[in-house]
This record gives sequence, C-alpha cells and structure tokens, in this order.
Amino acid sequence: MRGFPKRINTAQDIENSLELVQAGQLDAVQLQEALQAIERRAFLHVPIVEIAVNRRTVTTRFCNEAVVGEAGNVTITRVTHREAPEGDEAGGMEVGFAYTDMVLAAPLPEGETEILIPAETSPLVEMGLGAAKFTQINKAVEVVAVEAMRMRGVATV
Repeated sequence: MRGFPKRINTAQDIENSLELVQAGQLDAVQLQEALQAIERRAFLHVPIVEIAVNRRTVTTRFCNEAVVGEAGNVTITRVTHREAPEGDEAGGMEVGFAYTDMVLAAPLPEGETEILIPAETSPLVEMGLGAAKFTQINKAVEVVAVEAMRMRGVATV
C-alpha cells in the first residue's frame, strides 16, 4: 500500500491500518486523526446560538434529537422546543419549532460552541467494531505514536 488509505469504512480497514502503523509503514498520527474523526461521527454537532448568563441554559436551532441525559460534552436536565418569536426568521423555517432550549446540569464550559448530541447510530456499529476493541486499537496507535515522537526527539506529555 502507498500512503494512508483514503477511506476507513470497516473494522478490518482499521485493523489493517494498525498493522501497517506497527510495522512502520504508515504514520501513527494519521491513523490517530482518522480514529478521532470516527469518534466525532458518534455525535450530532449542534451549534449553540445563545447562552444564558449563568451558562446553564443554551439555545440551539431546533434539534429533535436532544433529550434529557448525557450528551457528549454536557449533561442535559431539561429540553424544550419553541417557535421563533414574532419577527424572527429562524433560519427560514415556516412551520413548527424553530429553537431548542436545553438546561444543563452544570454551567457550559468556556469556549464550547456546540452541544454534542449522541447520533442515532454509532459509527462503530456501522463498521462492525465494538467500543472495547476500538479503545484497544486507539491505545495501541497512541503507544506507537509516542514511541515515534520519542525516536525523533519530540517531547511528549
């Protein structure tokens, strides 16, 4: 194989890439980035349009998937959907709800610009890969990446 694969669609693709990384034929950092991209697909990235002063209530465009419970980066304690106020175009929505308000268990951390809502289907399930195996592969790639950086004289944390 020449270079990093353009697509990683199955568990076998990940395992083959890991073998190539361990053999020194692929860059571990590239595989780490690909694994992080797979992890990001586990969530709907819902942009926040308004944050309350206490940072415990956030407003997003309508998000039917928002539910009470653990999200990727916050814990949601209450969800309400509402229509746009008079004169608000709400992104061109003509009927139905325009906004979703979420009350959080703790204040939203500074710098957060989106709420990570768990996707209906896990990318790992779609790939035929269990969470434990994915974690194991992630750790193996990290070990190789750290070793490669050490060999190049790059400081690691």
